[in-house]
Amino acid sequence: MLDRWRGIYAAAVTPFNEDGTIDEESLVRLIKFLEEGGVKGIYALGTTGEFPHLTQEERFRVAEICADTISKINLIVNVGDITTKKSIENGRRLEKLSGVDAIATISPYYYMLNQEQLLKHHLIIGKSLEFPYFIYYIPQMTKLKMSMETLKEIAELPNFTGLKDSSHDINWYAEASKTIEGKVYLTGSDALILHFLNFGSSGAVAATACVAPKLLSDLMNSFDAGDLSKAKKLQEVVCSLRKLVKRFPPLSGFKALLEYQGICKRFMREPLTAVTDNQMKEIEEYLRYDKELSRYIRRS
Repeated sequence: MLDRWRGIYAAAVTPFNEDGTIDEESLVRLIKFLEEGGVKGIYALGTTGEFPHLTQEERFRVAEICADTISKINLIVNVGDITTKKSIENGRRLEKLSGVDAIATISPYYYMLNQEQLLKHHLIIGKSLEFPYFIYYIPQMTKLKMSMETLKEIAELPNFTGLKDSSHDINWYAEASKTIEGKVYLTGSDALILHFLNFGSSGAVAATACVAPKLLSDLMNSFDAGDLSKAKKLQEVVCSLRKLVKRFPPLSGFKALLEYQGICKRFMREPLTAVTDNQMKEIEEYLRYDKELSRYIRRS
């Protein structure tokens, strides 16, 4: 099972038109760009995909386009929502699509749930859907931490496949990796991909892979080939890319870099805001200076 899922998954953006509607042509172009970049799969409708700002119909349409377009890589779709019922509804709609390989769910956000409620939420979803099932652990956004006892019970579900851990918590990883031993462990910490690979993770779900898929796939391939020196250098390039996107409002840097490469426009859905024209010039200057990064991100 581990070999099937091992690798880099691009946390995909959701492209928009200027009027805020989904830019379906650009989404198709993005998927093909990611496939050509050598990633293992696409992680759709996660944080990078602005899923909380989409209607259920829009979420299904994004998943449908991904499933119809992908030809040779895995597709994991986040179906998580603020309630258990909505999460199940999102997942059941995907059952009519042939190209979805697995689903993921976040913990519900807004209310502070206890561990019993958190466990019940994930168990009900896992038992209600037949897809391979990933937990999307991102406590800095949901405000809910998961105990090892809760994780262990969820991991006993027959369709539990693994964990996407975006907590950036190395200590939590140390415990969780033992708790779900034999299952898939994907880090969501782009700056620590090499660190987690060294400690046994299966790969990563990386937002940076959405704008530089070959960079991230080269890092993974170098590690698997035993070329740790090259992998270390590529991890440093990934950190430089993160440094660049962190200069701008949340998520906007990723879409700006995709526009720079001719993949999609930089439009965000409010209240998120896009990179300005002056900031686009800042990106161009940064890439002119960083020759290693500019090898992977080139103006169209």
